Amino acid sequence: MKHPIRLPTPFDIIHRRVYTINRCFYCGKRLRSDRSREHVFPEWLQNKFALANQTITLLNGTTIPYRSLKVPCCKACNNVHLSQLENQMKALLFARPIEDLRQHLDLVFIWITKILLAIIYAERLLPLRRRYPQGKRILARELWDSFQMTHFFIQSLIVPMQFTTCDDDEPRIPGSVFVFDLNTANTPEQQLYDFRDDVCTLSIFIRLGSRGIIAVADGGL
Repeated sequence: MKHPIRLPTPFDIIHRRVYTINRCFYCGKRLRSDRSREHVFPEWLQNKFALANQTITLLNGTTIPYRSLKVPCCKACNNVHLSQLENQMKALLFARPIEDLRQHLDLVFIWITKILLAIIYAERLLPLRRRYPQGKRILARELWDSFQMTHFFIQSLIVPMQFTTCDDDEPRIPGSVFVFDLNTANTPEQQLYDFRDDVCTLSIFIRLGSRGIIAVADGGL
């Protein structure tokens, strides 16, 4: 007798948010034999802008190569849910006109917020001082719970959900996303990449050649 697949409830998702190498950073599932590691910045993005050997600065002021910034992830999220998202975003960003990208701001919000929360997850696992690997983590303990609702809001890849306005039930996203068409060089080696984030305001700013994105999560407001 087959039992129906039980989808996680909002309570499950929020309370699975435990920062540990034994939990999937995205869905929060406890990892066993289905363990894998997800690049915070996807490999296709690293390849396109030659980021693998470049470094990103963490909250404690230290740097880490893009290729080394990874988080624990279950195989279902890594190979199915997030893989499908990455393929969609790659096409929307670089193979289709910006009008199509603007029709899928919900996906843009999930994708870019997923990157921010993955960085936060990695900073919870990494030591504040590398000489003391068992000491304090980079991300302060008092900040752990402040990302719970934002983490929940990007779970629609797994749990069907829809956000609407209070007044007229118009679809919306739990934050703000703006996408821009930017001037850039014609040759790939001259195309520009830039990334900034702000943990306190849950904001991300990213330039990907001729595409620019600004996103701000509302944190549950």
